[in-house]
Amino acid sequence: MLQRVLPDFGASYETHVLEMDIEDSEALAELLMLNTELVPTITIGGKVLSGEDATDEGKIRAALSSELKKLFDS
Repeated sequence: MLQRVLPDFGASYETHVLEMDIEDSEALAELLMLNTELVPTITIGGKVLSGEDATDEGKIRAALSSELKKLFDS
């Protein structure tokens, strides 16, 4: 999903996405700090999308648009 959506916002998956293995205790700790244990989990700015939300193209696009708007309104 992200591979398809990010280029529409001028970003690349390879540059902007960090994949982590939840078998790694540090990765699991990071998920817990985000108040989730669900995968996939995506953070966009301060917004966290987990589970089904992280695979919902509309929610991902809305979060990216909102974050870009904040940058341009600053």
